[in-house]
Amino acid sequence: HFHDGYHMPTLYLALRYPDEMVIYDPEVFQRVLLLIGAKNPGDSTLARFTKVTPIFQSQLRQDIELMELLKRKIKLKNPQFYQSMWLTFEFYQFIANQKS
Repeated sequence: HFHDGYHMPTLYLALRYPDEMVIYDPEVFQRVLLLIGAKNPGDSTLARFTKVTPIFQSQLRQDIELMELLKRKIKLKNPQFYQSMWLTFEFYQFIANQKS
């Protein structure tokens, strides 16, 4: 079912495939694009979202200090869970909640 745009399908995919997908919210994503100074922040389509979020994930995972902090604060039984895209979800929610 496609209730409420792509939110529910991406929620399902994020829960089913946490290493590959994160929840899509076009308004939040558009705000993030605006705040990071992206070209054409109004182009907050699902296609762009699926291209940009892996870039966020890659950049976040390269930050050794951030990953160590994450591991100290959140103790997961399976270290593979630290690779999930939920890190990206938290990052882009944090960015969206910043004041302009």
